[in-house]
Amino acid sequence: MLQMLEEVAHALGEDLRKQVAFVGGCTTVLLITDEYTQESIRGTEDVDLVIHLTSTAAWYRLEETLKAKGFKNTGQDTVTCRLRLGALKVDFMPTDEKVLGFSNSWFVGGLENAIEHALPADSTAIRPPIP
Repeated sequence: MLQMLEEVAHALGEDLRKQVAFVGGCTTVLLITDEYTQESIRGTEDVDLVIHLTSTAAWYRLEETLKAKGFKNTGQDTVTCRLRLGALKVDFMPTDEKVLGFSNSWFVGGLENAIEHALPADSTAIRPPIP
């Protein structure tokens, strides 16, 4: 899971990394420090990110920016917020329900309470929410 986080973090670049919060199953590897427990973490198939967007136009601008960084909307997914980075599934979840027709009450809080966390491989900073 760390490799998934690292791949997405590097592709996003520093500017976009500062705008998103890394959430979901992939981030559990950051919260657990003992190796034995890390090995027993259930895997996940995607990387989930929360981003503050307030309009569909902002979503389309984000999508164009992400395409320039190697992300693709392949059309093979039924998840409306999903892009692909190679074979990796990456879900960009906007904070405002009006953007894609869904939201979650914890998206805003997760984004507001995200703190920098250095990834172990090269100290790239990502922002998961405070546990």
